[in-house]
Amino acid sequence: MSTPVLVADAVCKYFSGSGSLFGASRVIEAVDQVDLQIGASETLGLVGESGSGKSTLGRALLQLDPPTAGTVSLDGQTISGLSNSELRPLRRHMQMIFQDPQSSLNPRMSVGSIIAEPLQIAREFTDRRALRKRVQDLLDLVRLPASAAQRYPYEFSGGQRQRIGIARAIALNPKLIIADEAVSSLDVSIQAQIINLLMDLQREFKFACLFIAHDLAVVRHIADRIAVMFLGRIVELAPSDRLFENPRHPYTRALLDAVPIPDPEVEAKRTRSTGPIIRRRYPATLTEVAPGHFVAPLEPEPKP
Repeated sequence: MSTPVLVADAVCKYFSGSGSLFGASRVIEAVDQVDLQIGASETLGLVGESGSGKSTLGRALLQLDPPTAGTVSLDGQTISGLSNSELRPLRRHMQMIFQDPQSSLNPRMSVGSIIAEPLQIAREFTDRRALRKRVQDLLDLVRLPASAAQRYPYEFSGGQRQRIGIARAIALNPKLIIADEAVSSLDVSIQAQIINLLMDLQREFKFACLFIAHDLAVVRHIADRIAVMFLGRIVELAPSDRLFENPRHPYTRALLDAVPIPDPEVEAKRTRSTGPIIRRRYPATLTEVAPGHFVAPLEPEPKP
């Protein structure tokens, strides 16, 4: 892997909540002791079932919802623990592409204004003509016509709206982009177009990408490495092809077993992982079982 752009060290995000009928408080360990590194031009896929902590981790890494413990570094600079005013000049280097392209765009703003907003906040342009030219260039990069700048989000399809969100995300040439289920709400054919667009943009701008998804087929296509998350912890981390060819953790195998195969004969021969195996909580420490392939211990944690 190249020099890390993002380094997460023992990142935790805990929430307090009521744990019983009588309102006894308890701590919800949404993200617990997560270590991650992502290099420039690298895409790390983050997969797991709903509720495993993927989106919470993404928000914690960007300091949108700061972590409870642990440290996050961006390009060698620690960003966890900084105040909002200290984070402001660093925000340009880390951006997010949201799951719902409709709700993530202000319906009262034109597309041109939406894309220009981060440029204006960062004071990139003082000349209006130069700003309009940059907006047109960004629209061209995401393969939308220049005329889109005068229109509003409701006038576009879901895939086109996501392209607008991508244009906004790359406007300031960030070092890190977190794509949180960025294609899950789109049709399959449109998903492929957006994935290919992201890959093309990454080759051009060299940003690091954390791609959060539950669709393993999509993640395999775009990710260089894949981290598998279960109950707030990373249980397996490996190069994409190796993870699919030789999954070592029972939860990873359960996820792969759940992917439908369009062949009834193959489906009939497949063995499914059982529920009790995948509901165990595993230790956070990962062991390297092959070069670049890390797995949590296969024995569950002892009960306290």
